[in-house]
Amino acid sequence: MKTKLILLFLCLPFLGIGQFSSSLDVIIGSEYSYRHLLTTSSEDSGVQFTIDRKDLESPKYNWRFGVNYNKKLSQKFYLKTGLRLARGGYVLNQFYALQYGTQHDGQGGFDPNAPTLEEFNDLNISYNYLFVEIPIVGRYQLSEKKWSPFIEFGVSPMISLEKSNLRTYNKFHLASNLSVGVNYTPFEKVQFFAQPIFRYHFTNLVDDAPIKEHLYNYGLEFGARWKI
Repeated sequence: MKTKLILLFLCLPFLGIGQFSSSLDVIIGSEYSYRHLLTTSSEDSGVQFTIDRKDLESPKYNWRFGVNYNKKLSQKFYLKTGLRLARGGYVLNQFYALQYGTQHDGQGGFDPNAPTLEEFNDLNISYNYLFVEIPIVGRYQLSEKKWSPFIEFGVSPMISLEKSNLRTYNKFHLASNLSVGVNYTPFEKVQFFAQPIFRYHFTNLVDDAPIKEHLYNYGLEFGARWKI
């Protein structure tokens, strides 16, 4: 009898795991993406080029959507993975570098305050990067109530779908992510959630470049979850 009780006690964790629920969810995200620049050059030209890029570039509105699989590992902790399609990038405000004939001062100089062609004032170039993302994320849920806040943290291996002629362009990225959010459970097997989220790419876009360029994004994700 004592041996049976010991065996039952040892099996309890495995029996519990077998009873933990799983779920599937779909998400859609709205976010701003940008890049973080790091120069490896100590020369003034490299530093100035970095400053110039910061003046000429700005964040860009982007999106992400996909599906997730969640596994409950303990009373409050879940493991999540899945498959997403995500777009990142930023905007080069090209019109800052344009000079118009109306701005010439007639003496070989340039007057930036002279009238310009208004139709070109919104000219810009977008850098877009399309990724397939596989999140590996832990979620700590503070309660099992109808409204339940949670914290998520993890990493995401990502594959770039862009083609590049640069030999050192990195197609495989690793990003970290951190999020806080809230679940709403109106029914036993249905749940909705919303979460602000931040991601940072540890992998730079191009190796062997004097300026390292790391993408990042911040925004909101919304989704619906079904227990299975």
